[in-house]
Parts: sequence; structure tokens; C-alpha cells
Amino acid sequence: MRILKLILCLLLLNSCNKKTENPILVDKSIITEIDSIVEIKQYGNHSIGQLNFNIRDIKNANEFNNDKSSDLFSFLKTQRDLNMKFIKSVCNCNLSNDTIKIIGGQGYTGGVGFFLKIYKDSISGKVSLLTTKKVYSKSKEEKDLFDNINLLTDEIKLTITKPIEYKINETIKGKIYLKTEPFYQKNIKGEIKKIVPSFDIIFTCKLQQNNLQ
Repeated sequence: MRILKLILCLLLLNSCNKKTENPILVDKSIITEIDSIVEIKQYGNHSIGQLNFNIRDIKNANEFNNDKSSDLFSFLKTQRDLNMKFIKSVCNCNLSNDTIKIIGGQGYTGGVGFFLKIYKDSISGKVSLLTTKKVYSKSKEEKDLFDNINLLTDEIKLTITKPIEYKINETIKGKIYLKTEPFYQKNIKGEIKKIVPSFDIIFTCKLQQNNLQ
């Protein structure tokens, strides 16, 4: 599985500044579901976690088709066509004092990436989108179009299987629901349309020392 360049960009995002007061819930009953879907793989001394995501349905998704890009709508089409519950992805979980950064995503010529930050038992996040054309914007102005965009979360909820101890090599397992702030995208008709994507995420990973301060 190739790791897209947007994840490297996400490594440089050091803060999530919107709605940081999102308490974490604990529910031991979800562990069976998580273990049946995601797993940690060990490569020598390094472990790679798994973060799978589901894109909740977006109205008129076919208007944004881009055959040359593995972007948000490409993954949504794959989910629909193959009746997939989740898109598979890998992740890293980095620990620095009382802060955990979960970074994951998927894509090839474009992609979807997630940067999730746990601090003092509260979670915040960002979603990064990449595509092959300049179609993204924070406004309806066509002159402001880009081929990538970072979106803060308007809503985010994390449920984990047990309280976090903030220790190196500790395993974390959880489920996340998140909805991003609105953004605009140019469709195949050349129209600028407002989009508010939301995701269901299921993940597991081991906490590793954060060497990217």
C-alpha cells in the first residue's frame, strides 16, 4: 500500500484550533468490532497501525467525478460500487508528553488524510483533501481554487476501548465520527458547490515516541 504525500503534509500540522473541547468516551463493548476490522502490523521495532474510514453519503456526488484522481469522490464511488463499509488505510500514533497525534490516510494521485490530536483527554482534528485539478476553495470565488485543502472539524467524537495511559507502546483502539467545516468544490459542469463531508473512522495503533517536534 502506497502512502500518499498528503500524509507527509499532515505531519507538519502541529495544531487543531477549532472546537478542541471534545471529551473522549470509553466503551469496552466495541473491542470485538474493532479487532475484526483493523490490526497492527509489526516491522522490526516499528509498528504500523490501521485506520479505516467510511465517507458518509454526499448529495449529488456524481457531479464531482474525476477519473484521474483518487480523491474524496473516487473513494465514495468505490464504497458504493463495491458495497464497501470502509476504505483501508494505515496510520501512525505519536506520543509527546500528554499529546497524541494520529496521522493516517489513503490515496495515489490525490487522496484523503486525517490529522487527529488527543490532548488532556479531549480530541480535535483536521482533514486534508488532494486532487489533480484546482477545484477546492473555502469560498465561492473561482479565482481561489486549489488542488488541496485542509479542513478543520466542526464535529468530532472519539470512543475508545479503555482509558489512555499515555505510555510508549501502549495500544489504542477506537471509533471516530467527524464532520468537517464546509468547503466549496467545482463540479464537472463548472459550478461551485458547497460540500460538508463527514466520516466514520475505526482504528488501532501503538503509541510511538514523537520525533517530529
